[in-house]
Amino acid sequence: MLTIGNYGIVQSGNVTTIDYRRGIKDWVDSVSSTVIGLAALGFSVVLFTRTHPGNFIFLFIGGLFGLVGLYRLWVGIVLLFKPTQHIVVISKDKKQLTAKYPAFKTTTVDLGSISEVVLRGTHESIKAGNTRRLRIYVTVDIATKGGSFIPVLTINPTQIVRMSDEEIELGIRETGEALSALLAGELGVKHQWTGFQRIYS
Repeated sequence: MLTIGNYGIVQSGNVTTIDYRRGIKDWVDSVSSTVIGLAALGFSVVLFTRTHPGNFIFLFIGGLFGLVGLYRLWVGIVLLFKPTQHIVVISKDKKQLTAKYPAFKTTTVDLGSISEVVLRGTHESIKAGNTRRLRIYVTVDIATKGGSFIPVLTINPTQIVRMSDEEIELGIRETGEALSALLAGELGVKHQWTGFQRIYS
């Protein structure tokens, strides 16, 4: 089995499979989001049960905490049940590529419709005075002959310790380039790196 970062590649006959091995950061992200969600929901319940019906401000605050709690709890559950086995399967016998996503979603693409493997980076930030980083990640997309792009892998940082943006970008780009080159070789197409795009909100 070939290992690239947290990904394991198994080649058996005409089938190539990519699996994902959870790291410490994956567990930390899932548990922390779940705990924050439960805490926010608990605070919301306390506000609703102990606030007079006419006190709209506290009821509004309780509603906001409830929404935040539900969102963070959902994120934690999605991360916990994110697929790790057979997240990408290339079957040359069936002439198909299948990709698994969170929330039990899958996509199947005919190999004959694939024109290229595209690797792109995203740097999401919120701009308020000094720029603050929110998330940096790389996606491996399958470009089809019809002009659409289908994401098959999302590569996130694996380090828990705070690192510079440049170090994070370098690490996930190296992993992404190795995976995209492997996929392109299996599919018999070219691959390219389009760089990092910055999204501000």
